[in-house]
Amino acid sequence: MMRSVAVPLPPGSGFFLAAVGAGMAAHGWGMPDYAGRPGLGILGTVPGGTAMRIILTVVAIALGFLSTALRAQPVDQVYVSSGGHEYALTCNADGYVLTSLAPVSRVRGRGTDTEVTKRTEVLYLGQSCDSLLDEAGTGSWGWGNGGFGAEFDTGLRVMFPRQELVCAPERSYVGNCRW
Repeated sequence: MMRSVAVPLPPGSGFFLAAVGAGMAAHGWGMPDYAGRPGLGILGTVPGGTAMRIILTVVAIALGFLSTALRAQPVDQVYVSSGGHEYALTCNADGYVLTSLAPVSRVRGRGTDTEVTKRTEVLYLGQSCDSLLDEAGTGSWGWGNGGFGAEFDTGLRVMFPRQELVCAPERSYVGNCRW
């Protein structure tokens, strides 16, 4: 005796299932009806709506892969300095450009000339190992197994421990500036 099994379906799925069923019928593949009666074809005689569950499972897996592929957009990597500031990386023909995601506070000057600035920082790391930061002036930068960073003539160091500069596509200057 055949047993019918009710499978709850999401709203709006009736048209989709009808289209799948019509397509399978057009190709001579059997599919059980909504009462759970078995279909014929590549699945053969399958009792109790099992064929429908198999088909729905295959469709669900395919839709899962599709949704994952659609969500797999390239995401910009966030770089975090040893000071806890987050930066976004862009690359150009001259080198790397790290732009802070939030304003960065820096103390400038000495003694009574000390002032605090708070602004979005742009850190330039040139392909010839030069660096530039508006708040600190010029300096040099390098990378090693422990990360990368820049040292400026004013004494400021902006370090990015345990991180690696990555540009896509890879640039010709990658590998310069090893410490």
